[in-house]
Amino acid sequence: MKGKAETRPSRREFLRGLGRQAALAGLAALAAAAVLKRRAAYRADCPGQPLCRGCHLLDRCRLPQAAAVRNGIIEK
Repeated sequence: MKGKAETRPSRREFLRGLGRQAALAGLAALAAAAVLKRRAAYRADCPGQPLCRGCHLLDRCRLPQAAAVRNGIIEK
């Protein structure tokens, strides 16, 4: 069967498509980084520090211990 002849894209079209794909990959990477950063702040396990006051995630942490430290109920 004879079909439509496949034509190769011009150099300009190729580079334009490559640029679009690179931009899309960059946006996907930024979105993934934002999601992973947010997820780390709300993780159920601490980053390994025994004291909440020294933790860099204290202001964003959702753990009950962190909330108690922020409210001054517990001195950890």
